[in-house]
Amino acid sequence: MFRFGNKAKEKHKTIDKYLEISDRINAPILIEDDIIIEPIDKPFAFIQPQFIEIEQFDDTDEFTLQISNVGNGLLIISDVSADVQWIKVNYDGDKKVLEYSDKPLSIKIDIEKERLPAGENIGNITIHTIQEDKITYQIPVTVNIPKDESATIIASTNFLDFGSVAINKEVEFVFVSEIAETVYIQGDFTNWELGRIPMKKEGNKFRVVIPLEDGEYLYQFCVGDREFADPNNQQKVILGEHGSCSKLNLNRYTLPLTIANVAPRSQKIKLISSENINLSEYEFTLGKGEKKQIDVLLIPYLMQIGINQGQIVIETRSRQIDKVQIQARGIAYGPVSIISPPKVSLGTVYRGSEISALLKIKNNGNEILIGNIVVDVPWLKPMKFEIPAGAEADIAMPVSAENLEAGQYKTLISIISNDVIYGKDISNIPIEFQLVSMEVEPKEIDFGNMWVGEPKGQNIWVRRSDGAKMELSMPLELPLWLSVNITGRQTMNVSIDWDKIYLDSDRDIETTIYITDRKSPLRESVHIHGRIQIPHIAVDEIDFGNGDWKKKTLPMSIKNMGNGKLVLYKIEISKDQRWMSLQYKKRKKRPPEFMLTVNRRFIPKSQQDIPLTGVIKIYSNDPIEPILNVFVTLKPR
Repeated sequence: MFRFGNKAKEKHKTIDKYLEISDRINAPILIEDDIIIEPIDKPFAFIQPQFIEIEQFDDTDEFTLQISNVGNGLLIISDVSADVQWIKVNYDGDKKVLEYSDKPLSIKIDIEKERLPAGENIGNITIHTIQEDKITYQIPVTVNIPKDESATIIASTNFLDFGSVAINKEVEFVFVSEIAETVYIQGDFTNWELGRIPMKKEGNKFRVVIPLEDGEYLYQFCVGDREFADPNNQQKVILGEHGSCSKLNLNRYTLPLTIANVAPRSQKIKLISSENINLSEYEFTLGKGEKKQIDVLLIPYLMQIGINQGQIVIETRSRQIDKVQIQARGIAYGPVSIISPPKVSLGTVYRGSEISALLKIKNNGNEILIGNIVVDVPWLKPMKFEIPAGAEADIAMPVSAENLEAGQYKTLISIISNDVIYGKDISNIPIEFQLVSMEVEPKEIDFGNMWVGEPKGQNIWVRRSDGAKMELSMPLELPLWLSVNITGRQTMNVSIDWDKIYLDSDRDIETTIYITDRKSPLRESVHIHGRIQIPHIAVDEIDFGNGDWKKKTLPMSIKNMGNGKLVLYKIEISKDQRWMSLQYKKRKKRPPEFMLTVNRRFIPKSQQDIPLTGVIKIYSNDPIEPILNVFVTLKPR
């Protein structure tokens, strides 16, 4: 049974009901059982309910508290709270002002019964008001929990708030001086004078941000030859030779949490945390009535700027019985770089493939990160980057290995940025790799000046620099005029395919083929070029004229009017032109001499009295006129 109301019938004299009546001065009057009690000329808080009881079998766990001003003037409600953790008051904490004519103020109250042990549990809701005097009201809450529904394990709180936490473990130190030009900070974290740190001047303030683990540190500021404790830190220590120092206690990332066993028996407890927190213990056993305190530790590098949330789940016998919410507000003091990996090892890489050194740079600060990557080797290029607050960028640095010999390469790149943390504005990242290449011989093929049809070919030999076996692949995207044949695992032949090349004038040919290995990403280029010079055949018409002769011989002059070598494949006289015959005579270092003879005896009688025209076909490597018809004319006697 869920019951609420007042306790007038018990110990307290309070008003069971009221009726607002306005007289001519608009003063409220309280009436009980039709009897006027008194006119109220000052603020008066009327609260319902005035007590709350939840019996064993009632399933209600929330109700609404209503506060009204039944008096004259202003009623100020300054705070509403509970004295036990299992009563949750949904009140924003702001002061509320009520006049008697205002609607009642409603405040939701939640009872977390699952956190309560068996039996009677008592708590109070406290209401602080300001009338003419500060007046406090208490609303008693009683909850009876049966044994089979009671909590067995209870955490000391179900909400842990770390507050504002530096996500990069940084601590900002500030020293104010109107006259100083240079200020240093020194202390436990700098090995005192040996590693003292210069501070950055901004107007009359000197600042430095240093990452520090939680712990206790002594430090001081140095101006010229004088040393000062921190004026903004009240914890002072006199330390021997260093004089007055300030003490800094850091405990930002750890909070205690107590787990209690309220069951009548021992229980094995298992805790499960979200990934952004660690626990000092995850599994333990608590005896009847025992408590255990564990440490809850934030993991700063997994935090983001702004609100970070996590949780701890409490289990026993593989059943979730409670949960603790974790919250922390991540803060930063400027741009902060987190660079990974600290060393780039590319292992074995292959010339001809895409080689790139990849860096991840995260800006874990609250301002834009601006930087340069400085290199001192020709096979890397310098770069610039800008990364917004809270963002992460992949920086790919291509390695230009085309002109590198096989072997091991190492270098150090420097990343210079506006990182606010001292010592992190310059980061040196080693890069190393083992380069394997494909050795090709020759890497350039010059066919020179070629005549049409000239047999031109070249063998190519290939091997890996590390001596490993390889298997050549057929080059792709070849020009039509180039023929490639793989002749072995590591050899191939290239040649000109004259049947697939069109020529109408002299022509330069040029291409680059890429040789690849089936067993690796190796890739090398071979440059092929040459010039084709075409011939052009020319033969004058041969006129034997007339005359009283039976047999006559004239020279047939064959000329090459082009730049390329002229090759005669065949000279053909058809069988029906027996009256013509051709002889040639070889001459040293000169073209052969061709002589054409006409014999009238072989001319049919029916054609001896008419003009005759014969045709001689000359086959050559002239690409424009591969078959030339030479006309031979003969007149009758």
